[in-house]
Amino acid sequence: MRVLVLSDKITGSSQKREDELFHDQFMDESVLFVVEELKKRHEVSYLEADLHLKEKLKKERPDLVFNLVNGTALPGGISYVPNALDELGIPYTGSSGAAHGKAYDKGLTMKVLKSMGILVPKFMEIEAQKDLSSVDLPFPVLIKPKDGGYSRGIYNENLVFNRRS
Repeated sequence: MRVLVLSDKITGSSQKREDELFHDQFMDESVLFVVEELKKRHEVSYLEADLHLKEKLKKERPDLVFNLVNGTALPGGISYVPNALDELGIPYTGSSGAAHGKAYDKGLTMKVLKSMGILVPKFMEIEAQKDLSSVDLPFPVLIKPKDGGYSRGIYNENLVFNRRS
C-alpha cells in the first residue's frame, strides 16, 4: 500500500514562543516516528501541506493519507486537508473536514454538546479582554481562543483570577 504522510511545514521560526517551538518540535518528532513505523510495512512518502496540495496529491496518487496536519497556516484551517482529500476521493486518517469545522469553533461545540444534554463547564464568549467586566462566571476563568486546535493560543496569562487581571 502506498501511504502518504502529510503534515504541516517542519518547524523553524524564531518568531515563536518557547512553548510553541516545543509543540512544533514534538510534532516534527511525531511525524518522523510515524514515517519510520509505516515504512516497516508500506511504501511511504512524505509531504508538507500547502496551497498546492491538490496538485501534489494528484501526482503522488496515494492509496491512503496519514493526516497529521494542524492546518494553522492553511485557508480553512484544519478542515483544508480533509476537504481536499474528500474532493479527490483519497482515503485518509482522522476526522472529516465538516467534523473539524464544527469542532474547531469552541463556542459552537459547547452549545451543541449542551443542547444534547452533555455536561459542559460554564462558559461564555467574549470578544476582548475588556469584556471581562461582564463575565458572570466564578473566577478564576480560563480564556481560550474561539478557534484553534490543541492548546495553541493558551498561555499562563490566559488564566485570569479576577476582573482586574
